[in-house]
Amino acid sequence: MGCVLLTAAISWGCRTPIADPRPAIDDGQEPVQRWLRDSDWILRDDQGTPVAAELFRSQVGRRLLAEADRRPWVVDLDSGSVWRLPRREVRIDGDRLVARLAWPGAARPLGRAAADPDDPTALTLAAPRGQRRLAPAPPLDGPLTAEQILDLRPAYRIGMREHAPNPRSVAAIRAAERPFEVTVLFGSWCPACQNFLPYALRLEFELARSGAQWCYFALPAPPAGFRHPEVLRAGVRELPAAVVTRDGTVLGRLSGPDAFRSLDRHLARMVSEEVSFVAPVPAGDAGTPMPLPAFQP
Repeated sequence: MGCVLLTAAISWGCRTPIADPRPAIDDGQEPVQRWLRDSDWILRDDQGTPVAAELFRSQVGRRLLAEADRRPWVVDLDSGSVWRLPRREVRIDGDRLVARLAWPGAARPLGRAAADPDDPTALTLAAPRGQRRLAPAPPLDGPLTAEQILDLRPAYRIGMREHAPNPRSVAAIRAAERPFEVTVLFGSWCPACQNFLPYALRLEFELARSGAQWCYFALPAPPAGFRHPEVLRAGVRELPAAVVTRDGTVLGRLSGPDAFRSLDRHLARMVSEEVSFVAPVPAGDAGTPMPLPAFQP
């Protein structure tokens, strides 16, 4: 579910309660958890200096794994629980970290991180080389290009590599005789946007040198972001969102994860001169990964 935009009450719909803060443990010998490199959080020491650490986010639940001080540990962002992983069971594979837990109880509890009195979104925790502070990176704000977004949030490249638009949809969009504009609204603080904004970034890449013009607008953190003039002007109530226009006329609006999963198909229907065109369901939706022939991160 996406981040739902309400003015009277704010419902994120994207926090997952976690009964057991430990990483998933399996009795087998296969890797049981893969973590994606994260650039939405910053780890600092007690002097406020960024620590040379690599952060990875879980694909299940709100957890971060930090490779710092040669001691990998997991932080549950909802409960504040901290767990140590055996170093020999963790390896970095490109943009992913693989945690192999070959026996129950491999994750050792270290206690709980404390809420930062100066910042309710931050956590402080004890580390072998002194106190550490884990806090969200400052949210992106205002109009941005795809290149600027990727410079500031390189982790989005992971999602770009894993999502291939349907070739027939891309061909239909390229065949549109008249140019059009796509304005994408998102929040770097929004979990649904972190997962689905790469769909739009990849589609823009595939449509390079076509009639499509893309603009991204990063909303400030809530509650201001939910009442931002750009949100009211676009008339959307869920993030991420896209408004497609041609010559000042709105062709359509898309909002939420379900719409962005098929962004290429929806866009093809809006801009194609062939009104009967219906893009097929991407093969990846049926469990068969589609090739990524041309994309270079």
